[in-house]
Amino acid sequence: MATTNDLTPSGEVTTAGSFPGRRGTNGFVVLKRRVTAAECVAATGTALIAADTFQIINLPAYHYVLAGIVDFTTADTGTTLTVDLGIAAGDTLLDGGDGTTAGIPVVGTNGNLAASAFVSATADTIDLTIKTISAANDDWVAEVSVICADISADYHPDSA
Repeated sequence: MATTNDLTPSGEVTTAGSFPGRRGTNGFVVLKRRVTAAECVAATGTALIAADTFQIINLPAYHYVLAGIVDFTTADTGTTLTVDLGIAAGDTLLDGGDGTTAGIPVVGTNGNLAASAFVSATADTIDLTIKTISAANDDWVAEVSVICADISADYHPDSA
C-alpha cells in the first residue's frame, strides 16, 4: 500500500509562515532539498512502490510558486523510475520525470516541467511522488529546487 511520508526538515518555515532570514522582506527565494532513495526507503520501511509520496519542502501560506525542478544527480540503476513533483501529491511542477537518467528530466506526459506556477494560500508541502517504478534499485539521489515569491502581508515599506 502506498504511503505518505513527511521528510521536511524542522525549522525550515517559521510559525508565522515566512522563511527564516526573510522575515520582514518580500522577495524571491529558492527552496532546495536533497532527497535520496535510501532516505525514502527508510521512511516507508519497505521498498518503494508507485504512489508513495514524500513531503520534502515546507511551503508557507501566501507564496507564489514560480517553478520547480528535480535534478537526478545520481540516476537509479533499475529499469523504470518516474516521479511527480507538486503539492497534494500532484504533478503541478513535474509529471513523470525519468529517474533512470542523470540530470533534469525531460517534460513528462502532461507537459509540466517547471512551467505551472500557482499560489499557495495556505501552508502546504512540496511533494515528490513515485509515479511508476519497476525493478528499481532504489539508489537514486535527487536535488529538488523550487522558486517562490513571498506575497504575504508581512512587508509594507510605505506604512508607518
